[in-house]
Amino acid sequence: AVYSYGIPQDNAAKTGIGSKDIAQSTFTAAGSTFSYKLAPYSATVISLAPSSGGVNNSASSIDCGGSAVGSFAADTGYSGGSVTTYNHTVATDGIVNAAPMAVYQSSRWANTFGYKVTGLTSGSSYTVRLHFSENYFSTAGRRVFNVTVNGSLLETGIDIFVAAGGARKALVRDYTATADVNGHLSINLSASVNNALLCGIEVLPQ
Repeated sequence: AVYSYGIPQDNAAKTGIGSKDIAQSTFTAAGSTFSYKLAPYSATVISLAPSSGGVNNSASSIDCGGSAVGSFAADTGYSGGSVTTYNHTVATDGIVNAAPMAVYQSSRWANTFGYKVTGLTSGSSYTVRLHFSENYFSTAGRRVFNVTVNGSLLETGIDIFVAAGGARKALVRDYTATADVNGHLSINLSASVNNALLCGIEVLPQ
């Protein structure tokens, strides 16, 4: 992640380097506690958080296979899979917690693939909200898959066409999962018939 820190202007001036040079800095690192020294003075920076401009694989909402739309970030954090986008309309009316239609017009798919969401609070519970739409098959039984989060099987035998009541209709599934010791949620899909498919992800604190 990208981190940024600031030094109070009066302290920056004491170094003789010039406040403009060190009052604001940005660097890339893994972790949350850093130290630096500026001779003849020293300072310690602790508990730095990623800046808003940082690259965060832990985006709480992800448009799988697509670009940023609304609160959903462009596709990130994935492992494996191919991407397909569609131009046709996907029905979202009356669907509780439906994402913007554009989220359902792109997808990541494969027999097996996954996403990792990071930067969460270790041991805390989250709602993992997954968004689907069957944009290819027009009959039941053509796509069946399972959902696993952090190694726990949360649902088996999902058939989007059946669960949504047809093709090109939004389907929303909510699961509860606990972030691991590293503050990660690993979301994995594996198919028993054809390929698993995912259109969007939301990770919401409970």
